[in-house]
Amino acid sequence: PHPNQAVNRVDANSGDGLGEEVVSVEATNYAQTINLTGNFQLPTLNLDPSSLEKTKEAFKKLFDFSATGSDGGTGGMGGSVFVSILGNTTHAIVEDGAKIYSGGDGGFNMKAEEANFTINLTQAGASGGKNSIAGGIAYVQQTSDTLAQLGAGAWVTGRDVRIYAGDLTTVASWVGGIALGESLGAGIAVAINNFDRKTRALIGDIDVSAGAQNVGEHISISGGVQTLARVSGELWAFTIAGSKVSESKKSDENSGGTGGTGGSGGSGGSGGTGGVPSVTDELGDASISQVADNKLTSQEQENNKKEGSKTGLGIAAAASINLIKDETISRVADVGSVNAGFVSVNASNDMGLVAATGGLAVASGDKGKTEIALAGAFSYNEVTANTQASILDTSMHLSGAAAPEAVLGVNALTTSHIFSIA
Repeated sequence: PHPNQAVNRVDANSGDGLGEEVVSVEATNYAQTINLTGNFQLPTLNLDPSSLEKTKEAFKKLFDFSATGSDGGTGGMGGSVFVSILGNTTHAIVEDGAKIYSGGDGGFNMKAEEANFTINLTQAGASGGKNSIAGGIAYVQQTSDTLAQLGAGAWVTGRDVRIYAGDLTTVASWVGGIALGESLGAGIAVAINNFDRKTRALIGDIDVSAGAQNVGEHISISGGVQTLARVSGELWAFTIAGSKVSESKKSDENSGGTGGTGGSGGSGGSGGTGGVPSVTDELGDASISQVADNKLTSQEQENNKKEGSKTGLGIAAAASINLIKDETISRVADVGSVNAGFVSVNASNDMGLVAATGGLAVASGDKGKTEIALAGAFSYNEVTANTQASILDTSMHLSGAAAPEAVLGVNALTTSHIFSIA
């Protein structure tokens, strides 16, 4: 032990002679992020304590908002694209040759941890008189390297050694595309989430090979040697597309027919045929104008019938692709000799994925009209979990002191889960 440790001090630490020195090496990466892209109208609530009626109206309007962001008399188009590329490197490292001396009542610990909470909201909407198209697209990529490493050639004495590496990331994603039109409505939503993470708690080199064992008692402690690599968190991915097509008819303002003319009358003697009265004389200039209006109205009605016979098409398409690749490694390798109470090497991965993908298309029109609604949803989810716990090329002398359960434990466990609906 180092001369500064309690057992070698002249005053024997003025107590139990163990010393309280603690050595910590830590690297952490914590973040909370909210990203909004596209058309969003969040609900608001304004309360008026002096008026019950105004408060009731405020509650009625709480969720009275439109999902479409653009509106046009002839056509509408809306689009939102969100791209996020995140790269995190979180390393806590003690290299070969370093000497760590902690107290018998203290200890030595290393920690590398990433903990992110992210909300991504992407939405596009459009409403048009005839044709309407709206699309929302989101691409999210995260690459993380979380490493807590004690070099195999480092020297450690004291009470215990604790090496921890953790990735605790939760991401919630919403992508939507909503379109409203009379002849054509197309809503499209596409979401891609791509995660690639390495989480490692190591005593020894990152890359190991057989027969590279160090010489000497590099770790000599009274308690335990513990390494833990852990991945946890959730990915929630919701991808929704919708469209509605409904025919809007012009109202028939003047539906009355034209009046007829009176019969003829004879004039003395043998009856002759009377002349047809003049439209100008009998009905006046205003009636001529009314007849013209009636003819125009009939033409408009004929045009409405032609327009109403056109096909209405509603399309909703949603696609979600979620790729998660995790490497979780806890390892003791090439240390040489370890003199301790117990050794525990653990790796765990309980990452969760929840994906909901849906498309809804509605086409409505009068009887006899051709209305077509097409909706589809595609979801692809892939989780690759490589979880390892191991001890390589290391001699161990374990006393069993302070052991919680097993004197020597090596455990690797993956309990990742996927829930997907489309």
